[in-house]
Amino acid sequence: ATHATPIRVMQSLVETGGLDEMENIPWVSNASVNIFEYDGNWKIVSLSLDSHLAELKTVLPKNV
Repeated sequence: ATHATPIRVMQSLVETGGLDEMENIPWVSNASVNIFEYDGNWKIVSLSLDSHLAELKTVLPKNV
């Protein structure tokens, strides 16, 4: 369990190998399920699974 920024950091590191492109990494939903696995290398299993939130899902404005 963590906040959105550490999830975006991990996603940026896994997908791009660094933080230079982090501004292009989308925010995940609040209280979403995000799974990363490590087997010598990090991989993303799932991001921003939020169907369990139904109408409680939060969405950031597109210009953020």
